[in-house]
Amino acid sequence: MTRVIRDCVHGDIELTPEQIRILDTPQMQRLRGIKQLGTAYLVYPTALHTRFDHCVGTSWLAGRMLDMIAKTFRLHSADRRVISIAALVHDVSHVPFGHTFEDERRVFERHDLPYRLERALDRGDLGKTLRRMKLLEPVISVLTGACQSVIDFPEQSYGYGREIVSGPISADLADYLKRDAWFCGLSQSYDERVFRYLEIDACGRLVFRVGRETGLREDALSEIINLLRMRYFLSERVYYHHTKVAAGAMISKAVEVCASQGRISLERLEEMDDWSLLHNLESSDLPLASKLAKMVRTRSLYKRSYILYRKARPRGSEAAEEVVSRLADTYHYDSEARNRAELALCRECGLSEGDLIIYCPSPDMQLKEANVPIVGGEPGVTTLSEMAGRGAELQVLLEAHRRLWRFYVFASPQAVQKMKAVSRACEEFFGFANEYPDSRKGD
Repeated sequence: MTRVIRDCVHGDIELTPEQIRILDTPQMQRLRGIKQLGTAYLVYPTALHTRFDHCVGTSWLAGRMLDMIAKTFRLHSADRRVISIAALVHDVSHVPFGHTFEDERRVFERHDLPYRLERALDRGDLGKTLRRMKLLEPVISVLTGACQSVIDFPEQSYGYGREIVSGPISADLADYLKRDAWFCGLSQSYDERVFRYLEIDACGRLVFRVGRETGLREDALSEIINLLRMRYFLSERVYYHHTKVAAGAMISKAVEVCASQGRISLERLEEMDDWSLLHNLESSDLPLASKLAKMVRTRSLYKRSYILYRKARPRGSEAAEEVVSRLADTYHYDSEARNRAELALCRECGLSEGDLIIYCPSPDMQLKEANVPIVGGEPGVTTLSEMAGRGAELQVLLEAHRRLWRFYVFASPQAVQKMKAVSRACEEFFGFANEYPDSRKGD
C-alpha cells in the first residue's frame, strides 16, 4: 500500500512500501539534518529545507518524467522501480556543508564520485535493505553511470536512468530549482510541461524533442531555456551570494584546519549532520577551528576586503581568462599555496593566523543545462547551445553566468578595522587593484 505525504513544492507525493523502508533507514534519515543550501539560511532565513525532502521530491519528479517517456517509449518493468529508487537515494553520500569544502576549498573529494556513492549506498541498514530488495547493484549502476548505452534495449537496462536522475536537465535539477526558490521566498518557477518533450532515442539516450517534420516548436525551446534563466537567477541571488560564500569559506577553513591535524576525517563527516559538525568544530581543541565555527553559529561573519571580478584588468599582455586560470591554479587547486598566501597576508597586516581567508572558485562556471541533447529542427542530435537561431540569446545567458566568478579575500571583524592596510597588502600581493568599493574604509 502506498503512503501519501504532503510536500509544499509538489503537493501530494505517493511513496511505495519499498521507498518508505529505504527512507526509514538511519542513513537516509541523517539527510534531514543536512540543509540543501548549506549556509544560505544566514541570508534567507527560511532556506532550511534539507537533502531529505529534496531526495523525496527528486524521486517523485523522476516518476513524472518516466510517465512522459512512457507515452512514446516502452519502459521495461524494472526501469521505473530502479530509477525512482536511485533518485530517492542519490544524495545519500552528501556530508554537511559538503559543497563548500568539496567544490570550493577542495578539502575532500566530491560526494558523487563512484567510490563515495558505492560506500554510502552499501553502508548499514540502507545497504542491507537495498541488498534484500536486489537493488544495490542496479542503483549503483544508475548513479555512477557504470551501465552501458542502451542499444537493443535489453531487459533491465538503465542506460538513460542516470540522465533522468542527474543529467543536464534532470529530476534533481527540476526539484532543487523549484524547492530552492520556494524556500528562499523568490518568485521563480517553470512549467512542468517541459517534461512532455522527453524521449528516448534509438541509441538509448534521453533527449528533448523540440520539433518534427512540421518544424521547430519554439514553445518547447522556450520552456527549456527558461530553466537556464532560472538556474542563472538562483546562482546570482543565492548560490554565489557573498554572505553565503563568506560563511562557507569560514566553515571550509575550520574543516581544513581540523583535517590537517587529524581531528576530522571524511569517514566521520559521512555520519554527521550540519549541527553535529558545527558542534564538533566548536568543541575542537584547535582555537581557529573552534572560533570560526562559533562565529558561523552566531552569525558573526567575515566581510569582503578584496575582490577581483572575471574581467579583472590584465597585467601586461596577460588576458583576463589567463588571469582567472592562473589564480585558480594557485589558490583553488593548490591548498598549500593558498594557505601560505593567507598566512603571509596576515603577517603583513599584523593580524592573527586565520583572520584572512582566500576564496577562489573553479574557473569552470558553465551552465551544464545548455548541453541538454536536442532532437528536431536540425538533423541528428545536437545540444541546446549549438542550435541555430538561438546562439545569441544563449550566449548572453552563458556569459552572464561565467561573470558570476569572484575572487575574494574575506576578513575577520578584527581585520576589518584595518581595511585599508588589508586592501593595500592584497593589491601588492596579487598584483591587481581592489575592485571592492568599501575597501577604502577603515584605519
